[in-house]
Amino acid sequence: MTSYFINKIMSSKNTPYYDEDAETMSVSSIPNLEKLTFDILLMLDFIDSPAMVNKSKDEIERIVIAKYQDRILVDIILQLLENRKYALNKLINMFESMQKAVKVNDNKILRQEYEKFGEQQNEEFVYPKFGGKDKFEKTIIDMNNKALAKQEEEKLKKN
Repeated sequence: MTSYFINKIMSSKNTPYYDEDAETMSVSSIPNLEKLTFDILLMLDFIDSPAMVNKSKDEIERIVIAKYQDRILVDIILQLLENRKYALNKLINMFESMQKAVKVNDNKILRQEYEKFGEQQNEEFVYPKFGGKDKFEKTIIDMNNKALAKQEEEKLKKN
């Protein structure tokens, strides 16, 4: 039941929790996943190369970002440097989801996969911090109500 309200909050442009990405994404904006995967593998090989063996973590990060940021999102690079095995599993799942939408060239499927992937991330990272999904949703609703009340209060002060 509360998921309905969360979706309403996230899709309302009048709230600070509006998720514009969910509305504007399209299959045509997905990069070539085969090329991206190949670039990621090249990057991982480079990280494991003898030239990188005696480098500090900060040096590796700086060098890898400089070398690959034009081909791989910096967020992906950082995730792979932080925890390669975990990040690779997440990327594989995300790429599989994106590929489903690309195969049929369907933006609706892309949005569904985006929401499914986001929910998996929430279940793993967000909900546990709040004591579960229901408590998280209650917190978001409360925060939204406070934000709307503050907006209303500011409107009244201007008048």
